[in-house]
Amino acid sequence: MAKNIAEQAGYDLSGILMARGVFTIIFGVIALVWPGMTLVTLAIVTAIWLFVSGITGALSSIFMRDNHQYWFLRLILSLIQFGVGAYLVQRPGISIVTFMLAIGLSFVVEGVIELAVSFTDSDMDGGSRMLGVLLGLLTMAGGIMVWRYPDTGSLAFVWVLGLVALVGGTATLWNAIDMRRSLKSDE
Repeated sequence: MAKNIAEQAGYDLSGILMARGVFTIIFGVIALVWPGMTLVTLAIVTAIWLFVSGITGALSSIFMRDNHQYWFLRLILSLIQFGVGAYLVQRPGISIVTFMLAIGLSFVVEGVIELAVSFTDSDMDGGSRMLGVLLGLLTMAGGIMVWRYPDTGSLAFVWVLGLVALVGGTATLWNAIDMRRSLKSDE
């Protein structure tokens, strides 16, 4: 009975992660295909993405707390993303510079956590570790770029945001599929 409940929780978690990965990939494609969209539209879309990503990340972190020693770092990141997303959703008229700085903060924190987990989590396989390091470096670089040039780097920011979303969505989807595969092999 307990094994069936644990298996169902694993399938539920992998489904949440798959949805997050697909949503993030779609967001990345939109950002790359339409980089010239107005920053106000981008601010709203990004705020919604951070909000949803924060919720799904928090849920997956809570589900993973028994299996991953660094689940709390991902939970902290997810709560920051949720908070930044909620703040930006409630204030659509916020200045673009403030928006860029908030996103930059989220990116730097996410990059640091992703690198820390990638280098120290013994449960990660080689492919997941490589994607995590790539995502961490790209995310940190994007966050630093946004902090350095919050007012003039908006188009470059859109490209970095799109790339981060594509890599991050792919990594999340990869991990979800790997999780589901390992659940099936345990049956």
